[in-house]
Amino acid sequence: MTKITILEITGNKVSFSSSLGDALAIWNGERPRKNDCYDVEIDIDDFFEWGVNINYTAYEESSIEVVDGIFKGVAKVLNYEDDGVLSVMLGDAVVLLEAGSPQGSGEHIVFFTSVDHVTLYPVHI
Repeated sequence: MTKITILEITGNKVSFSSSLGDALAIWNGERPRKNDCYDVEIDIDDFFEWGVNINYTAYEESSIEVVDGIFKGVAKVLNYEDDGVLSVMLGDAVVLLEAGSPQGSGEHIVFFTSVDHVTLYPVHI
């Protein structure tokens, strides 16, 4: 789970800030309010191919940002399952990515996807 603050709302997308950085994503839930804080789960619905939109990185600190409509994340690798699910730690949240078999090895990854593949789900505690 990640805590975010809503910066702007445009249609079904929100720009937000978090301890990981500022980004843009699709909002799935009741319409949020600008400047309010929410606990969210992050879902990334894309296939990651090593050397194309996912790579190992020397950066060890989790982060997110959006540049020209592309969501960039840096995360710690937790586990890769034979069914193609890569578990990563993005800040304090576990995020599951669908990925091809890892090429090489490393503890941290950088991945890229369209903001249209990133969805935030508010969690009501």
